[in-house]
Amino acid sequence: MSQLTTRKAAQILGVSEASIKRWCDCGRIGASKTPGGHRRLSEQALMDFVKENKYTLAHPELLTMSVVSKPRDLVKEEGQVAILEALRNQDKASLHAILKEWFYCGYSLDKIFDQVAAPVFQEIGCLWAGGELDVAQERAACTLFHQVLIELSAVLKPKQEKNLHAVGGALTGDWYTLPGTMVDLVLREQGWQSLCLGGHLPAESLVNAIKRHRPNLFWLSVSHVQDQASFLRDQAKIAEACTEMGCFLIMGGQALTAELRKKMAYSVYCDTLTHMTTLLKRIFEDGKS
Repeated sequence: MSQLTTRKAAQILGVSEASIKRWCDCGRIGASKTPGGHRRLSEQALMDFVKENKYTLAHPELLTMSVVSKPRDLVKEEGQVAILEALRNQDKASLHAILKEWFYCGYSLDKIFDQVAAPVFQEIGCLWAGGELDVAQERAACTLFHQVLIELSAVLKPKQEKNLHAVGGALTGDWYTLPGTMVDLVLREQGWQSLCLGGHLPAESLVNAIKRHRPNLFWLSVSHVQDQASFLRDQAKIAEACTEMGCFLIMGGQALTAELRKKMAYSVYCDTLTHMTTLLKRIFEDGKS
C-alpha cells in the first residue's frame, strides 16, 4: 500500500500539514520516519484516523486505494446494484472494495447490512425463486459475502470497548452462517466482546455455551426452521438457560414469524440490526442491565 507524505495526507483531508504532523507525533495517526527524518504514513493508517474521527475526505481521488467520494449516494439503490453485480459475477475484489469504502467513510455496519445487504439478498432470493439464479449461485453469493466480511473484520476497531460479553449462534437445521456473522461484527463494532458459535448447533451445545461463558447477552439467529415443534422445544431450553444465568436473550431472523414468536419466551425480538444496536444501547448503557 502506498506511503503518504504529510503534505499529501493534508491535501486528502483538507487540513494543514502542521495538523497532520502533530497528529502523527502524538500517535493519533500511525506513522514512521525515513532515514532523513521525514514522516510517512500508510493510506490504511490515514483511513483508520478518518473513520475514528468522522472526517470527510476533501480529495479522495489522491488516494491509491479506492474510496468513494459520495458515499451517501452509494448506500441506496446505486450501492445495492453494485453489490448485487459483484455477487452475481463472483467479483471478490469489487465487493471487498465497495464494503471497505463504506466502512472507512464512517457508515456503521448495522446500517450497511440493513440498508444494502438485506435488500440485496432479498433480491437474490427472488432471482432464485424466479429461476434466474440456481441454488449453487445463491449459495456462492452468500459464501462470497461471508468471506469478505471475515477479511474486513481484521480491521474492525470498536467505537468504545465495553465490559459486555455476547455469545450467539443458530439451532440444528439452520445452516446459514452469514446472519450470525453480521450480528457478531455489529456487536464487536459497538464494543461488545462477542463470540459467534456458528450455525446448525444442537440446543445442548448452545445451553452449555451459555453456562460456560456466562454472557450478558445471548443472541439466537433464526433464518430457517426445519421443524417447528423441535425448534420450539430447543428454544425453550435456551430461554430457560438464559433465565437461570441472568442472561439477556435476543432473537431475530427471517424465519421468526409473528405466530411463532407468540409461542416463545425471550427478552426481545429485533427485526433489524439497527433496531438491535439501538435497543441494546438503551438497556445496557442506561444502567438497566
